Amino acid sequence: MEISTDTVPVVINGLVKKPLVAPLDLTTTYEERIELPKDAQLRNLWAKLDLLGYLEPTFVSDRKGSRWTKMHVDHAFEPYEEVEVIADGTSVGVNEIRLNESLVAFTNRGFNLTFGLGSGSALLFDKQPVGAQSNELVIDNSLKIKFHRTVRMPDDGRMHHLPGSLGLFPLYNASAYLSRVPDTVRESGGVFMPIWSREALWMSFDSDTRNFALRVYVGRVNAVTGRTMDEDKILNQSLNTTQDYVVVPGQQWLDGIHVQEGAVRQFVAMPMGSGYTTEGLKTGQERYGGIQIEVIPEYQRNLRKWLPGNLSASAMTAILNGDSSYFLPETSTPAEFSLRPGDKIRSYPSSPRTFKYVKISDLMGPEETEVNLMATNVQERSSWGWRSMAIQDQLPIQMELKATSLSAHPHARYHSYSQSHSFSYPKSGIRRHSKTMESQSLGLAAGGKLIQDIYCDPHPPQTWNTAATRIINIHLLDPATCEGITHIVPPPPPIDTKDYVKSNLPFFVVEEQVDNRLEGGDFDNVKSVSALDQEKGISTESTLDPHKPTRCNECKIRLCDCIVRPCDHTFCNSCIKKLEKDDESTEGWQCPKCQTNVSHVAGFSAPMNLPGEESLKINVPVSVLKVEDGRVAFRSIQTTRI
Repeated sequence: MEISTDTVPVVINGLVKKPLVAPLDLTTTYEERIELPKDAQLRNLWAKLDLLGYLEPTFVSDRKGSRWTKMHVDHAFEPYEEVEVIADGTSVGVNEIRLNESLVAFTNRGFNLTFGLGSGSALLFDKQPVGAQSNELVIDNSLKIKFHRTVRMPDDGRMHHLPGSLGLFPLYNASAYLSRVPDTVRESGGVFMPIWSREALWMSFDSDTRNFALRVYVGRVNAVTGRTMDEDKILNQSLNTTQDYVVVPGQQWLDGIHVQEGAVRQFVAMPMGSGYTTEGLKTGQERYGGIQIEVIPEYQRNLRKWLPGNLSASAMTAILNGDSSYFLPETSTPAEFSLRPGDKIRSYPSSPRTFKYVKISDLMGPEETEVNLMATNVQERSSWGWRSMAIQDQLPIQMELKATSLSAHPHARYHSYSQSHSFSYPKSGIRRHSKTMESQSLGLAAGGKLIQDIYCDPHPPQTWNTAATRIINIHLLDPATCEGITHIVPPPPPIDTKDYVKSNLPFFVVEEQVDNRLEGGDFDNVKSVSALDQEKGISTESTLDPHKPTRCNECKIRLCDCIVRPCDHTFCNSCIKKLEKDDESTEGWQCPKCQTNVSHVAGFSAPMNLPGEESLKINVPVSVLKVEDGRVAFRSIQTTRI
């Protein structure tokens, strides 16, 4: 640090010379006059005395009787930023706050959510190895969203308990497969996953430390209220809007659309254009499909501390001494403090108090032109001569504020399950993959009724940082399309309800909270899959199970780990690589077993490629969307509960 050349004389009495030989003479003392820069630290005085041959004093006293040690520290304020209040509706600068903008909203400006794919631990999208089967969506390394395969419950007019998990759906980053994904996926970004027609799913949410509000849409229809995303944009401007989101921690699971208080209709995947999806029945069109999740984080608290800009010196001293009553509550606005445009407030770091080493100028009175001090030495004898008794220096105390951790303890709906069925992949169910292939996207329809509450938001509206809202798209693709993109064989269809019951697999009962749940949404015109089956035909397909491989058709030694499409002959990886080297044809590639033209090769657990086909090795971030409309509004929902 650069020291000022503006000096001040320091006159110090009671100094003791260092002895050349023992014993130490404490009876003879000396006076010394030393010139030191005003902003030099007090320890510089001790260094100067040592150079002049004096013993370092245990402490020095000024004329007022105050004692100072070599490493003496005092409380001080951290540097602050001055923030000016401006009128509402005007453009805002970096250090400007609107009259009715909360202080916590100001400190959270520019906050961005991070999205990642993980498999038990957080993994950023731009670090995800292409071909890795991730199974959870991780937001800000705190919120985890998983999509569970499950048994489809019957729509028999009865209310059913919640079925367990048959495993997690694999998730893939759409940005990593831009040359292969359908245009709709490429344009909206997000993630995609394979799901069979008529397969059921449920979502689990987990956040251990932070609160999140989630708006879940199925084909842009709100799964809680039944309103479309465009309707939410308009209606949320009013003061009497109902809660259209779930809160995490709190809502551990979501199994379907919220059709009535205490009940949902199970999420069931159906092809777009089939007329089954909730989107089609609510809007008359099937344009979007899939799942859209708006993620709204809570404001990050205690990032800054706030003080009025006109506090007196006595008030500032009181704050340094630990009085916290002068700090402004961060959930309030300048208007609530009776401030007006042009007024100033101070923004300090979250720990506004710090410690500073005492300087020479701190020892001077307002009218003094020199510093007068008296040195004191406390010594003791020892068998080794003499040594100084050190008075312990005052050290800074690091005070750490620890936020209370909110731990979610979800009821375990997870269990291991091994299918005892063997499947064959029907040739009619496979489409060739090419850049112009016709992909099959799916939406979510309504299945049987399940007992499930959607819980009320216990937090005040100002909890949520609506400016940081982002939308993540989860595209639902049929397994053949997904395999053509990833070159990984998707999991086979799950078992049906009868096999689930025969296997003694569990159902889960959740204690109902009749005083803490929302009314059902507007889904009166949404028919269930079973009801629509009376008007439309259905078809089911079985598939190859990659977890039960057969022996390779070529070498007859190793087990198969990849499959040729569309003829469905299976080979081991070694034989596929050998065949690639032997085949020098540039017009195409044929199955060595049946000579059928090959559309692609898919691996059971990792992607496979045709000869000359570029491997996907890029690392790219996911594409998420920013919300800039009225759907960011949050207001009290207590009046909506019966």
